[in-house]
Formats: sequence, structure tokens, C-alpha cells
Amino acid sequence: MRALLRRAVPPARAKARTLLQANPQNLSFERHQSLNRPDRDLLGGLSGFRVPTLIIVGACDIPDVHAHAGAFEAGIAGARRIVLPDAGHLAYLEQPERFNQAVTEFLALLTRRLSPVAADRHFDSGLAPVEGGALYYEVQGAGDAVVLIHGGLLDHRMWDEQFDSFAQRYRVVRYDVRGHGLSTGGLVASRDHEDLCRLLQHLGIARAHVIGLSLGGRIAVDFALQHPDMVRSVIPVGPGLSGYEFTDAKWDEIAQAIRTAVAAGNLEEAAELFQRAWTDGPRRAPAEVDPAVRRRVRTMIDRNIRPGWDLSRHLPPEPPAVGRLTEIHAPMLIVLGELDMPDIHKIVDQLTSQVAGARKVVIPGAAHNVSLERPVEFDRAVLEFLSSQ
Repeated sequence: MRALLRRAVPPARAKARTLLQANPQNLSFERHQSLNRPDRDLLGGLSGFRVPTLIIVGACDIPDVHAHAGAFEAGIAGARRIVLPDAGHLAYLEQPERFNQAVTEFLALLTRRLSPVAADRHFDSGLAPVEGGALYYEVQGAGDAVVLIHGGLLDHRMWDEQFDSFAQRYRVVRYDVRGHGLSTGGLVASRDHEDLCRLLQHLGIARAHVIGLSLGGRIAVDFALQHPDMVRSVIPVGPGLSGYEFTDAKWDEIAQAIRTAVAAGNLEEAAELFQRAWTDGPRRAPAEVDPAVRRRVRTMIDRNIRPGWDLSRHLPPEPPAVGRLTEIHAPMLIVLGELDMPDIHKIVDQLTSQVAGARKVVIPGAAHNVSLERPVEFDRAVLEFLSSQ
């Protein structure tokens, strides 16, 4: 027990000591001996656990606890693990505000109370089976289908405004890419464009307009290449591109720092580095960005980043999109924030020059998360394009 309390702050140590003195039976070694070496059959049975699960551990807890948390996350479909910085075993006593926030947001996500449209609009939701997991989705509206795909470390909530406004004209689908939000199967290497195909088949949608930000833009382009008959139009927003190698040395440094922080279990530092790179962009300080946008993005990052986070599990098509862009014949609108990363500008230039008839819209004063920073301008550009198709 001393090992578990070693890193606890004095108030937490005092409260724990009071609780233990009041309940001395909890100090019985025999009572807890069976927990030291969990039965392999019990760990193997975690796959049968079918309720949403949030695992919270302190960053400074003992190695065995982190090992148990990792086993739970890997064994329970869709489980989420959050590591509270500067906390030991008594994380809920040492970091009560962070602990309460994590639990509250997890419960709110399950009930979709974080979405402003949930209170006054009806939408359907569910899980679409995919290989090794399931995709959480929401659908509302009627008409031609429009699919919204979020960026890396974000989730379906980034489209709150568009999910509501676009549904006045279209049947709108938004979902969580595997390993994000409420979708499962994040520890399995997968091809996200094939997951999207299975989602649309599950929903009975033969063709759709596909809109995606960043990682979502990469998925949209890959989907247009692999399933052209299912695409009405493609709208990549600040898109990634499968097979493209970033050339910006500054981004390489940031990416390495993020990987190092994740490997060290410093998820808070990794989240802020990611935020600085993509929400702020290379040409702005954090103070120059709308605080509400930063808070909203950070909330999603904190819920989606986890130990072992690795985008390399998102496999490209074979061959990847680079070198194949001339094969895309669907109408395409590319939306770009003026202040986005240099490599994103280069990707957009490739799409514009190689996809026949592709159109580009640059939105001033926005970086990578353009739909969050400039929703009015973004919606106007996208809806005008969709109405012309």
C-alpha cells in the first residue's frame, strides 16, 4: 500500500489513511492475493464484456496497474483509457476536477448531450459492423446522402453545426472512424475506406457525397478511388493523402515530439503539441486562436488520444492515392484554410492539378480545422457546391 500512496499529494494521503483506518479489513493481504496474478481465463473473458467502458489511471501509478489497464483496453471492445497527469493510484483524490470532467464527458458522449442538435432534433444512431469492430454513426434528414468524416484524434462531434444545417436539405451521416469516439476496433490495422463502404452498405446507401477533414479527407479520396460508383462528389477539407510523405522539417520535429510524449505516457503534452500544430497552425500563437475552438478541439483530443496511439494502423489502399489522382472522375471541391500547414497546401495543389475539374476554395483566417473556425463560410461554400451537383 505504501507503494500505491508514495506519489500521492498530502491531502490525498491523509484522506486515504483515514479511510483505511476506518476499514482495516481492506488491508488484508489474503483478501486481495488473488488479484496479484489474474486468472488467464478471466482476462480472456473480457471480450464478452458488452457495455461502454472508461478506464482511468494515474500517470504515476505502479506498472502493474498500467498493465491491467492496457489489458482491459485491449480486451474490452470500444473501451477508452484516460491517463491523468501528475496523479498516482488515488487519481480521483489527487485530480478530482480532471477525474470528474473525464467521467462527465464520457457519460455525456454516451447520451449525446454534448451535441446541441440532440435536444431539439431527431436522429437515428447505431453501430455498423466492420471487420474487427463496429462504427458508431448518426443519421438525420432526407434526400441525397452526405457523409461527414472527422479528422484524426477528433470524432463525430466536430460536425455538430453541419449535421444540423445540412440535414435541412440532405440525408446526413456522421460517424466515428475506428479507434475514435464510440467506434471499436482501433487496435486492429484496417483500411478506413473499406470501413466506409461497409457503413454505407449497412445503411442502404448506394451513392453519397463524401466530405472529410484531414484524416477524413484522406479517407474520402481513397474511397473515391476504390469505390467510384458509390461517390456522387468528393469534398476533401485540409486533406491528408495516402502515400504522400510530408516534407516540412518543422512538422517532422513536432511529429517526433508527439510520438516521444505518447511513448512516455505524457498524453497531456502530446495533446498540446497536436493542438499547436493543427489547431493553431504554423503561423499563429495559441492566443491568436478563438479560445472556444481550442477548448472544443482539446476536448475531443483528450477523449481520443491514448497510450500506444498510432495512425499507422490506418492502412492505405494498394497502391495509395499518390500517383492515382487522375483516376478520380467524381466532381471535387477542395476546401483549405489559408493558415494550414505547408504540406497540406502542397497536397491540395496536387489534387487541384491532377483531378479533372477539381475546384478549390481557400478560407481566409483559418488553419487546419476550417469548418470549426469558419463554419459560416465553410457551409456556404460546401452547400453551393452540393446544390450544383
